[in-house]
Amino acid sequence: MSRTLRGLLAALLAMSLLAAPLATADAKPKKAKCQVSKKAKGKKHRKHCKKPKRKPKAAPTPVTVDLLDGSAATVDIPAVALPGGFVLPGTPTQRSVPITGRLKGQIPGGYQLGKDNKIVLTSGTITPAAVDLLGDASCSNAPVLRLNPASTVSLSKTTPSTGTVFADGRVTANVNAALRLAFDSRTEAGCDKPLVTMGASESMLPVALTGQIAPATGLTALTLDGPAQPLTVAVCLAPGDPSANCTTPPAGYPASIAVHVVVGISIG
Repeated sequence: MSRTLRGLLAALLAMSLLAAPLATADAKPKKAKCQVSKKAKGKKHRKHCKKPKRKPKAAPTPVTVDLLDGSAATVDIPAVALPGGFVLPGTPTQRSVPITGRLKGQIPGGYQLGKDNKIVLTSGTITPAAVDLLGDASCSNAPVLRLNPASTVSLSKTTPSTGTVFADGRVTANVNAALRLAFDSRTEAGCDKPLVTMGASESMLPVALTGQIAPATGLTALTLDGPAQPLTVAVCLAPGDPSANCTTPPAGYPASIAVHVVVGISIG
């Protein structure tokens, strides 16, 4: 073999060795083979390709919110001239109504440490205390309007209520409350006349609350406050069962309600 021929073969061998890694690097990954199912009677072969498994969604984390001592709604009742010019005795006035209760909900997707966590409230009942709302000054402030103990507050069934615990310690809540209120009222003139129990009527109250987690108490005693919210309170004027609906169309009376709560939040 001549020197020229040997040199040519050596050059070709070197080029093939250099090209091999490049071809390997440029080669496209092989697609996963699809399994071919066995032929069933009267049916064609079908290919079944395995799909990549998706990560299962995390289960929601349950949340419980308890209203603690010190929770109250501050009610402002203005003096309003009723038909005929009659003004309710004891107006204008402001009353603090203690509230107790428990709300339940969940964190969709599960609680995440160090991140913002949104809470969806799903159920619960809040009970306002039976307090005297109006008193007659000419009768030594004898009560003329009292909140009946059958009154309750629940979550709206049509508008969601939510809250957020932020990673920086801020807490917000938007609660759409359904106020189902019944009153005991003096229906006749005279200081010695008794209070008569009326039926129940429902009013809606949106409540926006904000607060900040304190390092000393965390979520065990969190204070949340909301501004005064004007609303028209539905007042039943027909005597009846305080746990039953009013038997006549209720009258509307303007008022405003500000909410202050101290809550204990349990997550998990």
